[in-house]
Amino acid sequence: MGEPGVTQRLKAIGLGAGAALALAGGALADSAFSAAEQRAIAASGLPRASVVSVKPDVVVAIRSRGSLSQGGGVVEGVVLQGEVVSGQAAQMLGYRSLRSTVNIDCARRRDMVVKMTVFTEPGAKGVAINRHVPGGWVQPSPDAYLSDVIRAVCAALPREALAAPQPLDPAPGRAAPAAQARSADEDGPVRTSLDARAAQAAAPDPPAATAEPLRGTLPPPPPPPAPTPKAEPKPAPVRAPGKVAVQIAASATSAQAREALGKLRGKIAPPLGTEVRSVVVDGRTFHRALVTGFRTRAEAQAFCSGLKGDCFVR
Repeated sequence: MGEPGVTQRLKAIGLGAGAALALAGGALADSAFSAAEQRAIAASGLPRASVVSVKPDVVVAIRSRGSLSQGGGVVEGVVLQGEVVSGQAAQMLGYRSLRSTVNIDCARRRDMVVKMTVFTEPGAKGVAINRHVPGGWVQPSPDAYLSDVIRAVCAALPREALAAPQPLDPAPGRAAPAAQARSADEDGPVRTSLDARAAQAAAPDPPAATAEPLRGTLPPPPPPPAPTPKAEPKPAPVRAPGKVAVQIAASATSAQAREALGKLRGKIAPPLGTEVRSVVVDGRTFHRALVTGFRTRAEAQAFCSGLKGDCFVR
């Protein structure tokens, strides 16, 4: 086991016992975990030395610690593997194993999920489903597993790497984005090398020069007469909503569930509607993001088939 003084100091900054011992360089003895945590780790099949978060239903390990970004303060490409060790939680979440790639902003203690793939079988096996990710910076709640990941990744960095990153230089020939002119203390997105590459690809090309019109040319022809407006068809009557619903997400917070439903804006019209329902499973509260109003299960299944993310009929 690692030196007791080092372990106690790591615990003092908020690390769990397992993560503290891993960063202190010691072996993860059984006494570092409660009996329930030991059973969860054993059920997950993950390497004990890589485990950084043990929750009642999910165990998460770091498979790759990524690399420090060009601007500093942000660790890019951290690869995580999570295993769902509760059958009831697996039914609620819709998967048994996950692999995700995240960027960690150590200066502001937040994360950005870049990619997430879930699997129907443990050990990243079975059917692989790519989940839609928001792509923005999020500050997780203190009890979320990503908070444990942030602590474990950032505790291993030197002190000078924890300062807010400096803005990256703009691409040659392009003006610096307005976000780069802001102070690093402002509460805006942190610029990483991934952000810089995306901004360079999305920047518009400079407008082409417009030729001066020739003098003495004939005036342009008059515009054609406006077409006679046609009578607008009467809208079809809206039918009554049905009682079948589909679930597109189960989130830790109601705000995350509403955010998932917000991504479907434009795809939902009366009699369909949206709803967030809260349920308690194994002492934990989940918030289901639901699309309601389908008259039949076949109609609901057809809606799910048109979505790229996870979706099932309730």
